[in-house]
Amino acid sequence: MRLGCGGCLVALTCLVVLLVGGFAGLFWFVLGVFQQPDLQTVAANPADWRSAQQKIYALARRSRAGSGRVAEPTVLSEGEINAFLSRQLADAADLPLAAVTVRLRDDGAVEFRGRVPLRAVLTEPPMPPLVEMLPPRWLERPLWLHLRARARLELAGGRQRRYLRLDVTHFWLGQRRLPAFLFRLIVNPATLRLLRSPVPETIEGLVVEPGRVVIRTAS
Repeated sequence: MRLGCGGCLVALTCLVVLLVGGFAGLFWFVLGVFQQPDLQTVAANPADWRSAQQKIYALARRSRAGSGRVAEPTVLSEGEINAFLSRQLADAADLPLAAVTVRLRDDGAVEFRGRVPLRAVLTEPPMPPLVEMLPPRWLERPLWLHLRARARLELAGGRQRRYLRLDVTHFWLGQRRLPAFLFRLIVNPATLRLLRSPVPETIEGLVVEPGRVVIRTAS
């Protein structure tokens, strides 16, 4: 009988330890989700915005009246990309994005960080029921999206249709890394379409280098 009671006590103790450990792990995870990821901000100014506009407009104009010759590469700096996306990305993605930062890495990767309210990632199934369960003040809590992707030029439907494709390889909510496929489950279709964006047909190649993107075109 004593052995039986002792066994029950050990089992109960193990259960309590597991529950405490589980709640502690959940608390640790949730706390990290709402913390800002460690990604250095890129300083951008109005001059970067004007320069980015001019270069992107020149690429579009070149595609409408091209001669087929190889032109000088177009180079977009990190500052120009950040200045442009900070004004354009929120509307294009249909997300209330703020504090947008893009870093171009030496391994050819693109890193992105942006802040959204929690409600913005609860719009796609099966998340909407959570909106009814959470207090309104929780739904407005800032949440950081952080991802790393590989950029490449994709040809589709013949050489006249080209896309800039971003293949997500790493994904974090705040400081907590999650499987990359979860990014596609929590963002809206408009955001997902940005992972495969049409580009002018004269673009021949695109290379991500540390601090810049080099775009090769035919003039």
